[in-house]
Amino acid sequence: MNNLRSRNFVVLSNSDFAIEGTFNLLDIRSSLGHGYIYSGYANFTWLIGLDGQKNLCFWLGDGCRWNIFNEEKLNFVCEVGVTYKLAISRKSDELIFEIDSRFVGSLFLPKNFYIQSSHLGIGSLKGVVQSWNFDISYPLISISDHKYNTHSDKEFRNKIHLLSMFYGEKYCKWLGQTMFPSLMLHGNLPSLQGAAISHRIYCSENELPLLNEHVENSRKLGIQSIINTQIIPPFGNQREALFMALVDAINSAIADDAIIVVAPPDHVFGFGLANVINTMKPYEYVVCGHPRVNERLAQLMIPNFLDKLKKDNVRSNRPLVSLAMSEMPHPMVSHGLCTMEPYWHGFENSEHYSIFFKEPPPLCFHPHPDMFSIILGETWFGRFETLDHDLVDYAFSKKRLRIIDDSEEFFWVELTNENTYNPTIKNDYYSDAAKRLFHRELKWYKNNSDALP
Repeated sequence: MNNLRSRNFVVLSNSDFAIEGTFNLLDIRSSLGHGYIYSGYANFTWLIGLDGQKNLCFWLGDGCRWNIFNEEKLNFVCEVGVTYKLAISRKSDELIFEIDSRFVGSLFLPKNFYIQSSHLGIGSLKGVVQSWNFDISYPLISISDHKYNTHSDKEFRNKIHLLSMFYGEKYCKWLGQTMFPSLMLHGNLPSLQGAAISHRIYCSENELPLLNEHVENSRKLGIQSIINTQIIPPFGNQREALFMALVDAINSAIADDAIIVVAPPDHVFGFGLANVINTMKPYEYVVCGHPRVNERLAQLMIPNFLDKLKKDNVRSNRPLVSLAMSEMPHPMVSHGLCTMEPYWHGFENSEHYSIFFKEPPPLCFHPHPDMFSIILGETWFGRFETLDHDLVDYAFSKKRLRIIDDSEEFFWVELTNENTYNPTIKNDYYSDAAKRLFHRELKWYKNNSDALP
């Protein structure tokens, strides 16, 4: 049987569920191997299959290793050439296994355990060769609603974790000169009255000395900086470590029941973040499309631009829209305004730009542990990239996705080298959410003085 997965999410998480299907072991190609029936598709999630003696066994891991159950034998031995009906169900913290409606065993999970898988594998795990020949049906699957903690209307908004993950000197510079000052504009962090705000920074030891001034400035504003240099190494494969930083950040926010504001150093925030947060629902995932801007020009123009906004007490995103789209656009923006590209395209109207962006990044979200089922499961582009791909898809499937589509509500920009993504990004990412977002118009309003006649 080839290694397959379901087209849609199968997120078991901490929910009660029932999986029922049939399998027939046709022949054994190697007695040294195992037979795989159903799984969480990604390795070290979950798996039910047969050992070398054709005993029905179950494996369960945490997404990194088989540390919960490793080849746990159940009370059943399979015969070759017989079709069996297999049923797996979860009731609270108990897993129950049946063959042809006959009980063959149960296993008790750690209390409120979250099963880390995002899809269903049929016949094997990803990247693992199936040693035996099976005929396996696609199962019937029922999953109860995920179990969420209840919140009062404002309780979960009392704590805010700003999240910055990066490596490299230029990002330290941008964090202090453009990103953080933009967060301190009116309508952003200063307008979150009564909220406990901390800045969670993940970087390598190389960047630590360069952050002293930012840490002190934040302290004066009542914002605690918590810097982690243990995850991202000072050299080597630093990008791969960003995934572990993301996991640690989500765990910290879950422990604090905090909202995460995604604050990359190469982003500049416009107005309206406070209102977005104050209107969030529990476990909501908020995305907001943006234009890329020429980082060379932005470094020259943005600091003075932010100072002028603050000095003139401007409380509108229109100046930033006009600056980004007409004075320092990245080549992707210029290209997308005259060419219909699936990734990012649009056109200019008299008073606003109409933009279509199928992969908008997250602005903020209230994390729930079921997110780890996505991050540690089967992903489109890698575990770190789940932030603006798989987690967006999952939130969309669970009706937890919120899309900011009007610059009057919020707007931001991303600094990008003019030689990167020139003229655009091309990929085969067309999930259900991406298809919907491709048709979702984003309206970015210009300065009145920039309006077309």
